[in-house]
Amino acid sequence: MRLAAVVAKVNLMMRNSHTIFAIQFLMFLATALDSARAQPISAFQQLQAKVIERQRITNIPSTPEPFVDCSRTSAEQLDRFSTGGMSQYIFNAMYQWKWVITPNGRCVYLVAPENRGLTSAEATTLITASGMEFPVPPEPQSSNTEHVQVRPLGGDKMPVLDLSKQHN
Repeated sequence: MRLAAVVAKVNLMMRNSHTIFAIQFLMFLATALDSARAQPISAFQQLQAKVIERQRITNIPSTPEPFVDCSRTSAEQLDRFSTGGMSQYIFNAMYQWKWVITPNGRCVYLVAPENRGLTSAEATTLITASGMEFPVPPEPQSSNTEHVQVRPLGGDKMPVLDLSKQHN
């Protein structure tokens, strides 16, 4: 009789430990999901996703140039040895980057919208994106839009801008 009681208690404890483990796991999972939602996606991460999407659609290859990983080097240190740079609006933000020529290849680092050295894969993405076109979806037609019309008046007269409201 005593042995049966001990076995019953052990079984109850094991069931409870599985329940406790399951609750702890669910709490961990909820915390991880909350922290993932709380961290906004950077402009560069959005650009990386868009480049992958555009490459799938257009079959545009990545830039073949090998880049050096300089993600562990501070942007301040890289800036001291910069040998060139560029600024360009790409997809979702104004990007400014510079590079350093090393014996192993070109190291690219962002100045804006972030200030950091890039991995070789990130540099490839940035340089590839700089040569891509990103279509902009048309804006929806509004029933109350500004309509600009230029009408020539002829002769020496200046054209007149008509900024009247157009109602469809």
